[in-house]
Amino acid sequence: MKFQFIHPQRNVYAFAEGDSLVDFAERNGMDIHGHALVWSEANPRWLTQGNYSASELQAIMEEHVKTVVGRHKGRIKEWDVINEPLKEENFNVNLGLRDSIWFKAMGEKFLDIALRAAHEADPDAKLYINENGCEAEDDKADALYKLVQRLQSRGVPLHGIGFQLHEDIGKDGNETHDPVSVNEFKRTAKRFTDLGLEVRVSELDVNMHGKVTDTLRKKQAEYFKSILAPTKANNRFTSYAMWGFTDRYSSLQPADEYNEFGNGLIYDEHYAPKLPYYKIRDALQSP
Repeated sequence: MKFQFIHPQRNVYAFAEGDSLVDFAERNGMDIHGHALVWSEANPRWLTQGNYSASELQAIMEEHVKTVVGRHKGRIKEWDVINEPLKEENFNVNLGLRDSIWFKAMGEKFLDIALRAAHEADPDAKLYINENGCEAEDDKADALYKLVQRLQSRGVPLHGIGFQLHEDIGKDGNETHDPVSVNEFKRTAKRFTDLGLEVRVSELDVNMHGKVTDTLRKKQAEYFKSILAPTKANNRFTSYAMWGFTDRYSSLQPADEYNEFGNGLIYDEHYAPKLPYYKIRDALQSP
């Protein structure tokens, strides 16, 4: 439900596709997590090229959040209100926040405004910040932690953090790719649950690099399974979600005959379950 697709013109919303997904999920007893209300990317041209004033942009953002959340009040019980607010480096500049259209207009308070608008539209919904590259014990995770502390000090409604976990394994030439370790992720997640927040794995995929062997496939499958451990050990973990389910429509680059780059999900391009599927199933069925 990104901005450019659901709000393609200033006074026009396109709800049909989103509504059909919500209807499908409800018919099949599925929980629904809404993604993503406010982001620096995936914004329509009328917004990014509209030369709006700061006050106009604030009004547009508030109206968008309230309209989308309000439409699904009581049906979508969790929302990624803020998606990827942080930069990839230089976290001492602009409080570590991306130089987005929203930050330029409102500074850090755009986060407060968006979260409060979502809460006003549906007081019972759980509100999340969804972020990439914060699962390890590093500067970006620290920047996210400090951001959460600032929001909490201002009384902003925030209930959880989504850790995306776009991971890599394998080798390209002399470069070796290793995913974050399970124990390191456990420690990172605990920092945020100790603040009273819920946490979730929100966009997991495990991208294989280099020549794909049976050994590498097994390593990929074991990682999908092992990253479930923190979610089972910490009762403030709410869900474990992947960034798609089939390699046929993965956000990763298409596979090629040499290295299967993009083979990062649990169903192959023919919709057949792969080894990670069975590893996850077995882990979920075990005590």
